[in-house]
This record gives sequence, C-alpha cells and structure tokens, in this order.
Amino acid sequence: MNYLAHFYLSGENDDVLYGNFIGDLVKGKDWQSYEKEVQKGILLHRYIDDFIDKHPFAQRSRKRLRSVFGLTSPVVLDVYFDHYLSKNWDEYHTIELNDFTQNIFDRLRPFKKQMQSYYPMMVDKMEQESWIDSYRSISGTAIVLERMSKRVKFENNWELAEEVLIENYEGLEQDFSLFFPEIITSVEKTFDIKCV
Repeated sequence: MNYLAHFYLSGENDDVLYGNFIGDLVKGKDWQSYEKEVQKGILLHRYIDDFIDKHPFAQRSRKRLRSVFGLTSPVVLDVYFDHYLSKNWDEYHTIELNDFTQNIFDRLRPFKKQMQSYYPMMVDKMEQESWIDSYRSISGTAIVLERMSKRVKFENNWELAEEVLIENYEGLEQDFSLFFPEIITSVEKTFDIKCV
C-alpha cells in the first residue's frame, strides 16, 4: 500500500502515524531505539507490507501487472490501490478526503525535525503538490508513478502506468474491494487501532 492507505491504517495516534510514515527508513532492529508508540507505527508499517505481499487478492493483482512491470509490479500496485481507496473514500471514512489529508500533514509537521533523509522535504512536497488528491483520477495516479520513476535508481517502464491501469481497471478494483476490508479488520484487531 502506498501513502494514503498507510495513513488511513494509522488511526488517531500521532506517534503511530509518524512511525508508520518512516517505516521504510527504519532497518532491521533499529525500530527498538524509538519510543513505544513510534515503534508500534514502524511495526504496523511492516505488518501492512507483509499482509499485502502474502494476500491472495493482492497476489492476483500483481500477476495482472507482471508482464508489463516485472519485479516493480508491487510498487505499481501500491499506487493503484491508493487510487481505488481515494476513488471510493466515502465507503471507508466519514471525513472528506481533503480534510483527512490536511489533518495528516498537520499531524506530521511536528515530527519533521526528527525525520531522516528527504522525508521532511517530502511532507512539504506532498502537501504543496497535492499528491494524495492526485490519486483520485487515473491520469493523476499515472503522474504519481511518473514522479516516483525519476527518484528510483532501478529501471522501470512506469510511463505505461495509465494505459495498464485502464486495461485492468475492473479486475484490479475488484481485488482491492475484496482485499482492503480484510486488512482494516486485521490491523484494528492486531494493533488495537480504530481506522475510521
């Protein structure tokens, strides 16, 4: 899952949100050096990633993409699934999406000095360039992947993201609609988090 889903699954605790946001940066057992609730967020991030890696509906979606995107299919699928979450947002949350994302940025802002690498700048760029809002449309989702393609060092053909999403739209949406309620239930039960 990409940023929007991780934000959604973080619940209302700011430290958990922060830990989930930096989860990819924290390697190995380094999570143990953080405060308890931040640790929870880092472990939540890992749990979400592991859940989607092993889930049969997500695996089926990756197979739909593999012929075009190869080993980068999981990354593309994460962004596609954020598209479906934003498109169907009202089914999952009572707060309007723009208000939800603004609240997320407000909650992350106090942590910027603690963030490593480019993450503090990324929070600003996400807010200023309306990254999350971009997920609502197919073309916006493709633009997100185009931006990402410029930051990664490995080869990819993410310029085909819009075309592939359109071709597989209904099947991917069905997989998402079956998968996402399951991860909500699992996260809420395992981490004692209320997502809505």
